[in-house]
This record gives sequence, structure tokens and C-alpha cells, in this order.
Amino acid sequence: MKRWWSKIWHALRDEKGNNSILVMAFLGGMLLVVPIIYDYASTYYARRVSQTGSDAAVMSAAQDYARALSIEWRGFCGEPAISVAERYAAFATMIGSSPIGAGSASGFASANRSQLTQYVNYLNGRTTNVSGAAVPHIEIYGKTEKNINTMGTYAGVSQAPADAKSVAFLDRFDHWVIPCSNDRVIHIYRFYWKIRLIE
Repeated sequence: MKRWWSKIWHALRDEKGNNSILVMAFLGGMLLVVPIIYDYASTYYARRVSQTGSDAAVMSAAQDYARALSIEWRGFCGEPAISVAERYAAFATMIGSSPIGAGSASGFASANRSQLTQYVNYLNGRTTNVSGAAVPHIEIYGKTEKNINTMGTYAGVSQAPADAKSVAFLDRFDHWVIPCSNDRVIHIYRFYWKIRLIE
């Protein structure tokens, strides 16, 4: 009885056996390589989708703040311009501290096939001067995750996390006055906010 290695050696020396072994080696190699390529592509795709979801989430939230604050703001008859601007700054601070953008952030993350796992909005310390009043900028941070469908070659990797930041800020404003009683005026402002993706 020939030993197994002798049979393999004989098959290698035989041209017919050589072709069979080459085909088997090629198929075996493909069985090893295809899952790795599939898992790499799935992981890359999931990370891109998760990042797109994070960007969309924070930008949609920033848009909610910008929309709420891009308004016309009127003073009272005889009220000084700085008082009118300070009341608006207080209103912007209240809006910026509220979670009005959280719903949009969650919805846009879902629409981009991700799940919103963290949402934070805060006043980032930067301001825009309006007639002596400091109107704050509003920063939004969001984190998303997307499940990765793999064949198991990346053990322990099941989700692709991503995060992003955006800011809503007062870009410009118009200011005019209209007369009211006893030579006094009413100060009127029109505010225009913009949004930007930070990272």
C-alpha cells in the first residue's frame, strides 16, 4: 500500500493530476479570499453610510435652529436698540439650549440607513454682535451607527460608528426703524442664519 504522500507526489508528476491539483488549489484560495473581500467591502460601505447619516443628522438639526431664529424681531415703541437686540439674544439662547433639532436628526439618520445613538446641542461660546448684544452660535454633535453584514472574518466588528458636528450661526441682519408716537421709533431687525458642517 502506497503512502498518501507518495500518491500526492505521483499526482503532481502526472500531468492530469497536476491540473486537478491546480484547480483545487485555485478554488480553495477563492474560498478563503472571497469572504475577506466581502467583509472588507461591507465594512467600508457601512462606515460610509454611517458617516453620511451623521452628517445629515447634524445638518438637519442645525437647519431647524437656523429656521427658528431667521425671523423678524420688533421692539416696543421707544425701546432702545440694544434692549431689542438683547431680548433677541436671550431668545436665541433659549432656542439654542432646547432640543428642537433632535427629531430631525433622528429622522435624517434613519433616512440615510443609520441609527442615531447620541445627540447633543449646546452654545459653543462664539457670538455675533448685534447692536451691542451677543447672539450665540449653536453647535450640534451627533453620533450614528450602522450594522455591518459580514461573513465573520472580522470577529467582533458588528457596527460601524461615525460622528459629526455642525453649527448654526447668525450670518447677517438688517436693522431699520419706523416712527411711533411722540417722536419715538420702533427698532426692527431681520435676522439671517446659516449652517455649516464642522467635522
